[in-house]
Amino acid sequence: MVIVVLYSLLMLHTALIVALTRPTIALFLRRRRMILRWSQHLTALDHKRRQPRMVIHSLIRQHHLHPLLTIPPQRRGNRIGIIIGVAALVLLIAGGGIFTLLRPGSRNSPVTASPTVNATATAHVNATATATAAVEDPYTHSGTLTLADPLSDNGKGQGWDVNSNCAFIDGAYHAIAPNPSFGDYCIAGSTDFSNFVFEVQMQVIKGDGGGIDFRDENTATANKYYDFYVWQDGSYELDVVNGGSAKTLSSGSSVAINQSLNQTNVVAVVAQGSLIKLYVNHQLITSATDSTYSHGQIGVEANPFVNNGHPTEVVYSNARVWML
Repeated sequence: MVIVVLYSLLMLHTALIVALTRPTIALFLRRRRMILRWSQHLTALDHKRRQPRMVIHSLIRQHHLHPLLTIPPQRRGNRIGIIIGVAALVLLIAGGGIFTLLRPGSRNSPVTASPTVNATATAHVNATATATAAVEDPYTHSGTLTLADPLSDNGKGQGWDVNSNCAFIDGAYHAIAPNPSFGDYCIAGSTDFSNFVFEVQMQVIKGDGGGIDFRDENTATANKYYDFYVWQDGSYELDVVNGGSAKTLSSGSSVAINQSLNQTNVVAVVAQGSLIKLYVNHQLITSATDSTYSHGQIGVEANPFVNNGHPTEVVYSNARVWML
């Protein structure tokens, strides 16, 4: 492309020179022929002994020539117009060639979207996907998120118990059972759910195990609820409790449970009518059918082994409830 532009400029320069000098050359040749004719006249007159001055003046008047026989200047208006026109044409062609060379993507480069636009669109899609995943019920995929509590304090209005056995410590909720003969639970007193999904993250940092309580109906005479125990040896148990008595609905062990102290497990229950499904780390480990309680509060607990138990402390965070 550079060669084409330079060749065009060279041709235009040559054309300009020819255009500007052609009239001058033609006029010079015409004047030269006239001077030759004058010389011939003067030679003839010299033979006839006439005065050359008068002859010259006669020839000047006859041919309307300048006394000094100089070539009169060209008319400036036409020449300036030609120069301006040719110069404008040269600039137009040269400018177009330079623009073509410098314009990004002019040499068959692929058209690509702006990185900023792509980054913005990708960020928007990722943010939307993250927000959707955060509120989606991962168990039934039909629940509506009703409670989302990081359990860093009691500021979400759920009314979690706060006492010697239930405390917010270092941004998490602790359930503590100091006596190895008894378990202790911590209830969210402002809650009441019937058909729901309840999920919470737990970590046994001392002792034996923990778990969740649901459909808790505390009365003046007896505590009534379901509880789902998960121990750090990989075992679990589902009970229905009525005061001082408890009935086991399901028990066993599961490889889905992360064993040993300081291991994190996400425990969950899906309670819909009389059907109860229990999950650990988003894996279904057991289910049962029971219609003893239909609604109530939710809670968490610290639970030593029934035999050879130890003082136990369990840390909870990120409680969520979806209504079904």
